[in-house]
Amino acid sequence: DYGEWIETLRADALRSDSPLMQNDERWRFVVRGEAWSALGSRLVDVDLDRLEATAISVLSELDPKLELSEEERLMAPIHGKVLQHSQILRHGLAETLALVGSRPSALRSCSSGNPKATAQRVVRGLLYQAGWERWAGLNSLLPLLSEAAPESFLDAVESVLVDLKTTPFHEIYAQEGKGGITGSTYISGLLWALEGLAWHPDFLSRVTMILADLASVDPGGRWTNRPCNSLADIFLPWHVQTTAPFEKRTAAIKAVLLEHPKVGWVLILALLPNSRSSTSGSHRTTWRELIP
Repeated sequence: DYGEWIETLRADALRSDSPLMQNDERWRFVVRGEAWSALGSRLVDVDLDRLEATAISVLSELDPKLELSEEERLMAPIHGKVLQHSQILRHGLAETLALVGSRPSALRSCSSGNPKATAQRVVRGLLYQAGWERWAGLNSLLPLLSEAAPESFLDAVESVLVDLKTTPFHEIYAQEGKGGITGSTYISGLLWALEGLAWHPDFLSRVTMILADLASVDPGGRWTNRPCNSLADIFLPWHVQTTAPFEKRTAAIKAVLLEHPKVGWVLILALLPNSRSSTSGSHRTTWRELIP
C-alpha cells in the first residue's frame, strides 16, 4: 500500500547520498545522469532482460492516430485513437536505453558487453526494415534511440533506403500537414537524430549519405525541418556542426555530388557565403558524449 511504501522511502530520503528528494509531500528523483552513475551497479543482467522485453513491447505499438486523416488527428483522443502507454513512459524507456548504450560502464554488475548488446537488439528490433507507421510513431524518440545504439540505428535507416522508389519515407513525407493548426511533420525526429550522430567523425559519412538519400525523395513542403537544411547546417564553413576534420567533410560532400548531383548542387549553393546566412545549429546528443 502507498502508506507502507512511503514510510519506507521517507527514511531512505534522509540519507545524504539518496537519489530521492521529498519536499511538501512531492517526490522527485535527482538528476538522472548522476543517479545512473551512483546506482548503476545495482542493476544485473536480469534487469536488462526485463528492460529489453518491456521496451520492445511498449515502443513497438503503432500509434492509432495515424489511422485517422490529417484533419482528424487533432481529435484522436475523442475518437479513442490513443497509445496504450503514456508518452512519459515511452520517453523514459527510450532515455533508459540511451543511458544503457552510451554509459554502460556504470552497469558494473552486468556481464561485459551485455548493456551495449541489449540496446543494439532493441533498436534493431524496433526499426530494422520497419514500415512508415513505426518510424512516424517513434518520431520524437528517434534522437534517444540513435544514442542508444548509433551503428544499429544507422543500419536500420539504411535498410529502408535500399530502394528509394519504395522507401517508406515517401509515405512519411505524405503525412506532412498542408497548413493550418492541424499540420504536423514526422521526419523531424529522424533529422535531429542524424544531426546528433554527425558530430562524430566515424558517423559523418554515413549520416551525410542518408540525408542525401532522404533529400533526393523529399517532395518539399512548408516545414523547415528538411534533409537539405540539415546537410547545410552540418557543413556550414562559418559554423561547422561536426568534429570531423576538413578532409572527411570534403570527402563526404564529394560523395553526395557523385551519388546525388542535384542534392549536392543545392548543398554547395547553401554553403556559399551570403549576407543573409543564419542557422540555429544542429541537434546535440543528450547522453552520448560525441563532442569533446
